[in-house]
Formats: sequence, C-alpha cells, structure tokens
Amino acid sequence: MAKRSNPVMSYIPGKSVIHALTGTTKLVFFLLFTFSSMLTYDTRVLLGLMVISCSCFAVSHIKFKDVSFVFWFMVVFLALNNFFIFLFSPDQGTELYGTRVVLCHLFGPYDLTREQLFYHFNISLKYFVALPIALLFITATNPSEFASSLNAVGVSCGGPLDSRRGVVLCPPNLPGWVNIPLKAMLEERCGVPVYLQNDANACALVEWKLGAGRGCSDMIFLTMGTGMGGGIIAEGKLLRGCTDMGGEIGHLRLEKDGPVGFGKAGSFEGFTSGGGIQRQARALTEKMVREGRTPAWVRDRHGPEEADAKLLAAYARTGDADAKAFFDHIGTMLGKGLALLTDTLNPEKIVIGSIFVRCEDLLRPAMEAELKREAIPFSLEGVQVVPAQTGEALGDLASIMAALYGCDVEPMEETSEREPRVLEQYERLFHRYPALDGLRGSVMEAYLLLRGCYSRGGKLLIVGNGGSCADAGHIVGELMKGFYLKRPFPEEKRAVIAAQTESLLPGTAELLQQALPAIDLTQHGALSTAVQNDLEPLLTAAQQVAGYGKPGDVVLGISTSGNAKNVALAVGVAKALGLSTIGLTGGSGGQLKELCDCAIIAPAHTPADVQEYHLPIYHTLCAMLEEKFFFFGETEK
Repeated sequence: MAKRSNPVMSYIPGKSVIHALTGTTKLVFFLLFTFSSMLTYDTRVLLGLMVISCSCFAVSHIKFKDVSFVFWFMVVFLALNNFFIFLFSPDQGTELYGTRVVLCHLFGPYDLTREQLFYHFNISLKYFVALPIALLFITATNPSEFASSLNAVGVSCGGPLDSRRGVVLCPPNLPGWVNIPLKAMLEERCGVPVYLQNDANACALVEWKLGAGRGCSDMIFLTMGTGMGGGIIAEGKLLRGCTDMGGEIGHLRLEKDGPVGFGKAGSFEGFTSGGGIQRQARALTEKMVREGRTPAWVRDRHGPEEADAKLLAAYARTGDADAKAFFDHIGTMLGKGLALLTDTLNPEKIVIGSIFVRCEDLLRPAMEAELKREAIPFSLEGVQVVPAQTGEALGDLASIMAALYGCDVEPMEETSEREPRVLEQYERLFHRYPALDGLRGSVMEAYLLLRGCYSRGGKLLIVGNGGSCADAGHIVGELMKGFYLKRPFPEEKRAVIAAQTESLLPGTAELLQQALPAIDLTQHGALSTAVQNDLEPLLTAAQQVAGYGKPGDVVLGISTSGNAKNVALAVGVAKALGLSTIGLTGGSGGQLKELCDCAIIAPAHTPADVQEYHLPIYHTLCAMLEEKFFFFGETEK
C-alpha cells in the first residue's frame, strides 16, 4: 500500500461539526481568537482561549500526526522568537508589568527576572491559542470555500498616498516607492477588492474601534514611530481631506529651526518621531563628547551611532541626569505639538502609540507642563492624552481595519463623476420599494462583487428556471448592450471596426456598443440536450459553469425558493472552481442562502411576489454597473 502523502497545509476531509461549518465562519473564529490573544496578556484569558482552541481541534477528529510537522515547526519558531525577544528586549516583562524581581544575573546587561519569564510564558500561550484554530481553518476547510472566505485585502502603508485610487505616492520611509499603483497590482494577483489606507489613519480606526478611543466621537491618533503620522476622527468619521492628506500632523512646524522631518526643519515629526529622536540623541552624544562631558552611555561603550530613544530611556530610568533632560526636551516638544492640536481640533482623546507607550513615564511630566502653558484652558479641560491600547497587534489590526473600512465606506465616498450616479440608482431602488430597505447591504455587496468581476475582465454566468429563466435572459439583454446609457466604443477602436465593416454595413462602428459580458446558461439548445441525454438533466448549467467559468467570474443563481437543484448544483461547481457566487431568491433563502457568497433574499414567499421584487433589484444592479463603466459625461453620451 502506498504511504499517504503528508497532508500538511492541505484539506483533510471529515464529517465533524468543525468540517460542517462554512469557511467564512472558521475564518471569523480564527481572526477572533488571534486578535483576542494579541490584545491581552491576562494569563487567565489566554488559558481559557487555549482550552477552547484545543477542544475545537479535538472535536474535528483531525489526527495530530497529520499536522505534527507544522506543530514542531511552530515550537522551533516559538523558541527562536522568545530567544530574540530576550536578546533585544530583556526588560520587556519589567516594562509591561511595572515590577522587577531578579532571579539571577546572567551576563552583561542580562538578568533573569520573574517578570520576563512570565512575559515569555504568555507569549507562548498566544501561539497555542491561535495555532489549533489556524490548523482547523486550513485542514478542515474545503479549498473551494477559501474564495468566499477572502472577500477583501487591506493594506496599511506610510503616506503620502492616494487611498481612493490605491496609489502610493512618495513615502519618505519607503525609498523608491513613487507613484506605485499598489491597489491595481494586488487586485490583479488576489482577485478580490484591495483597499489601501494611510497607516496612521488605519491605526486611528483600530484605536477608535478597539482601543483607547472607544466611545469617542472626536479623537486624534499619533503614530510616534519611525515617523510622526496622525489620524483624525472628527464627529465619528475619519477625516481624509479633499486630497487624502488629512491628518499629516507631523508636518506642523514647532520651531523656526530644528530637526528636519520630511523636508521641514523644526517640524513636529523632526522633534518627536523615532527617526527625529535618534538624530537628536546622536547629535547630543557627539556634542557632549566634543565638549569633554562624556555621557554615561558612551562610558559604557555605546557609541554615538547607538544613541536612540531605547538606549537613552534605559539610562534615564537609572537616574542619569543627561538622559532625563533629553526626554524632558522631547516631552516639551511633544506637548507643544499637542497644544496646537488641542486648540485647533478640541478632541476628547489624543491617543499616542509606539515610543509614547514605552516611554510615557519619561515624557508625560514635561509634556503636561507644556500643554498647560500653551493650550487654551477650556480646550485642555476636555482632552485626555493616553497611550495606545492595542499594543503589538496594532500593525496587523491596521491592515484588517483598512479592508473593513474600505468595504464599508469606499462605495459611498468615491469622488469620481460616476459614483454619485451609481448611488442615485442604488437609493432610487429603496425609495420606490421601501419593503426592500433591509436588502441594502446585500444589494451593495452584489454590486461590489460584479464591479470587481468586470474591473478584472471577468464575466457573469446566469441560471434560473421558468420565470427566473426569463429573468436570466432579461439581465443578459441589459448588460450586453445599452440599458439607460449609450456605450460607444473609444474612437480608436471605432476606427478599427469601421475599417473592417464599413463596406458591409455603413455606420456599424457607430452603432455597436460596449458590453459587460454575461451568458444565460439556459439558452444553448444543442449543449443542453446533449447534457440531458448523456449526463444528467440537473447538470445542464453546472456543466456550462465548468466549461465557461474562470477565477474572477461570477455565477448568479436565480430561484424564488432558493432550492432549485440545478441552480444549486451550478453554484456549487462555481464555488469549487473558485468563482464568486450571488443568489437571487426569496422566502427563507433556501439552499442558495448557504451556498452563495452573497444572497439577496426578497421579502416575499410566493413565486409571483418574489419575482416582482427580483425585477427592480436586477434592474438596479444593471443600472449601477452601467453608470460605473459607461457614463462618459453628458457631452459624450
């Protein structure tokens, strides 16, 4: 008997409760467990999550030997991770828990402390919380479900950038990244919508939704990392500005002269970012050496090139006067910048990440003193300056928040000429048919799936029976030629067509219109009868999906009950091949509700009533797509 191949990172079929869950459900659980473990160091919470995670793995009946390679790889990686954490941050536990109990001295600056051991124990627990759920998502999820599990990609990137077009413009900390169309590049590779967001804005959304800014309607987030970026929440909305440059707080000038940040001397970023602090620390070190006042860190054989926030913070906490004075200066400049923000925007909270989280004790006294001197007292009364709460998870959460925010907001905030017209069609549906108001989310989701499909050069395959068969043909008619609008070919293409057809039928190039490719799977007589005779009548549409369907395409299944077997089979084959699926149904939604990535369920139960609602729904979708792709301006219609 041939030895079974190692199924690591592969689907392992089974009949457990875990296998029966949808890929989306398992993905949600994986993300929840991962985020929960990243956001806490409470050992009790981590132990509870680990017990649940391991119990789910046991219920799946997946054998340990089938995933043992990944497990042992993770153990090795965990050991290396703990080693390097201790090597580069031997006092991380002390900083986190606020105490220091030395168990033994190792060598040099390294002490084995109770707090560091406890910190490493919790780090290890985090791995054992996430790993079983991650393995379940991979090994107990049929590959056909991954396409429906991944709905969007979020990218958090340093600015400046154009999030609406998805273009990275010229970030100072990413040399060579000039006018990079990152959104288009990733959408081509991933086959799903990609949303690009300024890292400070994405982090602001994370802290607003999950961290220190929860419950605030007005909040400012400052990165205080490599650069000094800012994200502003004003009256419950992210402030992006007319050119997507809202929140570039780091470019405020605090002094006429001073450290340079992004080309501006004396800027907020120059004084208080990680890079700015490092440059000031090195300049201070070199100045003191020149003056014959050798600082303690140089005497301990740390050269000027090693001077940064982390090194000077360690000396400041030992009571070194020079290091403390240095942080008083940084705190003062931080307070000066915060005073400008307080007086201008009057936020409820200012949340600061990175360096402030690690050095709050050294920065706050001078920061608060400067705030009191500079800010309007009435504005200062209402504002709290607090460290970010999401800790190490902030970067990962920022990318996910970029995707979530993009999915939720992008359709409503695009500023091109076309988008207002798209939204007019969308709102018109619910104005004329108030009973459909509960379908706002599913209609917009269907539009986004179809928009993404056509943006990537895909096509729509449609199947339905009886009246729904007629609806399928109706939709094809509206997508394949002009519906509300004319759809002329570009002038260059018209010229090419005219050269080949003008002698056959004058004006052909002017009459032909651009199309959104759509195929009615019920209209191919020869193929349909062949399938019915040679295979199985219920597979007529499924066979065509198998033949026509390519990744990036969309299959639309129409069934008033949601239980038409031939429609369900076509959708099932589509999912197996990695196509996106939309269901147009009614009643309880039937099988299509569970099978489709997006199910639009008309609020009716009889076939006639359901079909009456289907008509304006697909009319609206066709009209929205036409406005998106074929509105060329009133003068060009």
